[in-house]
Amino acid sequence: MKLVTTVFLVAVSALSSTVNVQAFTFRTIESFSYDWNGDGKPYTFLLDKIENWNDPGDYHRLTIKIPGKKVFVLDDRYGLVKYSSYCRWSHQKIPAENLLATKSEYLVLATLGNTKKPVKLLFLFGYEYSSQPSMVHIIALDETGNPEIVFEGQLGIFGLTGMMKDGYAELIGYHGYSGYTEHFGSNLMFESYNPRYVYAVSLNDSKVKISFDTKLTEEYNTENYVWKGLKHSKDLEGMVVVIPKNGKPELMNVNDAEKKYGVHRYKFVKPALHKD
Repeated sequence: MKLVTTVFLVAVSALSSTVNVQAFTFRTIESFSYDWNGDGKPYTFLLDKIENWNDPGDYHRLTIKIPGKKVFVLDDRYGLVKYSSYCRWSHQKIPAENLLATKSEYLVLATLGNTKKPVKLLFLFGYEYSSQPSMVHIIALDETGNPEIVFEGQLGIFGLTGMMKDGYAELIGYHGYSGYTEHFGSNLMFESYNPRYVYAVSLNDSKVKISFDTKLTEEYNTENYVWKGLKHSKDLEGMVVVIPKNGKPELMNVNDAEKKYGVHRYKFVKPALHKD
């Protein structure tokens, strides 16, 4: 999967000479402090926007300053946005308490896991291009308290589950939007096949890992959606997934679905192939 960010982890004294930002002028649009590690030493967060930048993005750089440690800088020239922009799709959100809700319009810090070894993950959200899910950057603290990226990729996160029963949640999301979606009031929706993807969150030797899990993905879709493999398939042309408000989705011939539910689709678009 193509990454669109460059990450720098440098000493404070070396920041100006190590990070090549001379071609851009930044202005800080948000700054605050928060005790992410829970040790009484607040981290300082700075969100910067490129001056005179006409392309998308509310900001382009996150800097985290940590007392007695290194400065962490994440730079995304494709544009990062407010959390509310990421949530403009009603199904797309981080379904956990945001510990930064009173401090930031842009960042989400959510606790996943049990009370013995909770994992606090920091979420950043990229600009959405071509009706595809935004790039999501997820940052965790390593065993020394330094931030590190544990996930980067296009993912429309909409849910959490505890399928592994290990005390940690799994992230559920889309890799791409359905080629066809149509609502019939608030109780019925048709869409082309759009599997949900499950990413397991684990903690091993104080190191956070987020990884795609094929088995959990199949189990989740079989139980909660429809399972026809990982990709939007051209073999499903003429078929729709019918999603009633109260009931399990089912895959049906589009004409049969119209007759069963007494509706008439506005149009039917051939499902788009999923791109890895």
